Amino acid sequence: MPVVVDRAGGVYFTDPSFRAPKEGLPQGKTAVYYASAKGDVTRLLDNLPNPNGVRLSPDEKTLYVIPSGQADM
Repeated sequence: MPVVVDRAGGVYFTDPSFRAPKEGLPQGKTAVYYASAKGDVTRLLDNLPNPNGVRLSPDEKTLYVIPSGQADM
């Protein structure tokens, strides 16, 4: 699972489908999440076709999300 850890100990992660059936994903849709150091999880973004990687800028003000594959047409 592609992840990046911030200075506060939180984790940004994605859940790409990786050959899962197009219908019936267990989590409902592919997305980008943030898990705080306390364990609270927040869905940040769910409008990319297949988020597959995350990076933080050095100042941690910008999260870069790398999609893989193509959007369904």
